[in-house]
Amino acid sequence: MVISGTSWSQALFQDLLNLSKEAQDRYCVFKAVELLYLLCSKVPVSHTPGTNVHRYVPQSILEATSYMQAHLGEKLTIPHICKQCSVSPTFLKEWFHRAYGVSVHSWLVEQRMKQANKLICTPKLPIHQIAQAVGYTGISQFNATFKRFYGMTPSRLRKMSETAISRPI
Repeated sequence: MVISGTSWSQALFQDLLNLSKEAQDRYCVFKAVELLYLLCSKVPVSHTPGTNVHRYVPQSILEATSYMQAHLGEKLTIPHICKQCSVSPTFLKEWFHRAYGVSVHSWLVEQRMKQANKLICTPKLPIHQIAQAVGYTGISQFNATFKRFYGMTPSRLRKMSETAISRPI
């Protein structure tokens, strides 16, 4: 009754419909173990100032975050991240959103754009190499995402930063 109506339980029952009776039994055991893991493997990660409320996140979500941060330049997909951290896609998506308040994809784009912003200030590094360094294979997609995130293209930001460095106030 505690988990009914949640996206975790909805995904469970949806998956059960497509399995044979024998596979359903194994799947239910797997999901029961996953649920026990969720309930038992909480690690404190932050404390809201001024309150006594701690926010808890499973260690595997912290590992996923670290993995993504270390591999920003690679193609990262939910299945790949789940395989690296030994969690299900449902587990990753739900707990990631609980922990960070955004989807895995949104968090990843934000981290990539922050890293790109740092690299933009390195004038010797061409924009297309910066795009590749933060996981974009196409410069146009990188430019569009960067502009949406910062309100200007990477080359415009670079020109502004070069001007600020060459002409200090």
